[in-house]
Amino acid sequence: MTQENRDIPVPRSFADREIRDRGADDAAVELFRRFILLPAEIDAQHRHLADLAASVGDVKAEVSQCRQGLQSVARQIHQTDTSVAALTEESQHSRQITNQHDECIEAGISRIETKLSSQYVREQIIQPLAAQILMAVDMIDSLLEHNAIDPDVYRGLKDIFLQILDGCGIGEINVQPGDVFDGKTCQPTQISRGDVAERNGTITKVQRKGFCWRNGDILRPAAVIVYRCI
Repeated sequence: MTQENRDIPVPRSFADREIRDRGADDAAVELFRRFILLPAEIDAQHRHLADLAASVGDVKAEVSQCRQGLQSVARQIHQTDTSVAALTEESQHSRQITNQHDECIEAGISRIETKLSSQYVREQIIQPLAAQILMAVDMIDSLLEHNAIDPDVYRGLKDIFLQILDGCGIGEINVQPGDVFDGKTCQPTQISRGDVAERNGTITKVQRKGFCWRNGDILRPAAVIVYRCI
């Protein structure tokens, strides 16, 4: 090529076409490269998706285990609540039974104490002692009636015995000659006969004084002579 030819400028359209062709070739190469690498990228995406699915499966499994654990805890709490309720009810029932037993025991003790303080003490302790004291009182009355002892000394002794009986809840039965005979408080020992109708059934003499408990129970009826009209 001569100098003239070298100096002749290349048309711009031709240069542009060459550039476009070269760019098209590069794009084709890049597209071909991507096409070649596409299966590997797809496989990598598949593996990534599989890993994500596995992770999601693990998370689901953990969530399921947590749910099962929570359900188990809920069942245990329910069972505990049921057990606590049953224990509370049983405790209340036991407390009621205990209170009833305590009340029965207290009532029994009260009855026993009442029995010991009244019937047992009266029959087993006071009554035998009272019988001995009444024998001494009867003896003093008999001696005083026959003027066999100093009245001042023995009347004082008799008053002491009567005070002891009063402290035990025992007092004299008020029976006097002329009173109408009462079979509840008196015991006839003799019959005195006469013709006075107004005196029929009355007491002519008290031979032995009677005594009773403070509540009215008779300890010993009065021994009396009863008048009967003939």
